[in-house]
Amino acid sequence: MQMGPVLGVLGTFIGMGRAYSALAMGAEASEGMIADHVSLVLISTAIGLLFSCAGWILLLVAIFAKRYRAKWLFSFLIVYGIPVLMFAAFRITMIFWLPTLIYALLQRDVFLAKPEPMLKNGMA
Repeated sequence: MQMGPVLGVLGTFIGMGRAYSALAMGAEASEGMIADHVSLVLISTAIGLLFSCAGWILLLVAIFAKRYRAKWLFSFLIVYGIPVLMFAAFRITMIFWLPTLIYALLQRDVFLAKPEPMLKNGMA
């Protein structure tokens, strides 16, 4: 799940590199050749975004619907959320991450509380 966006970015770099190298050929580069490379860029970017959205939805389901709380999740939200907000190129990223980060900080005690031990029958 975490590698999807990375593979999307990698495909974007490869596709743009091929498109620019086709442009560098000068007269030999046709519109169709450049369009093929740009389509690769758009497809890989879309695949990366789909993985990102799927991961984001699963994260929200875990936090809000399943009420999952753990120290590692709180650390992940803080360590990953702050750089995302600082270096966000898209304001839509801030719209999604800022409320989640604020929620995690407000619920810090719940996330960092020791879990209750489970009994043998699975109930606390």
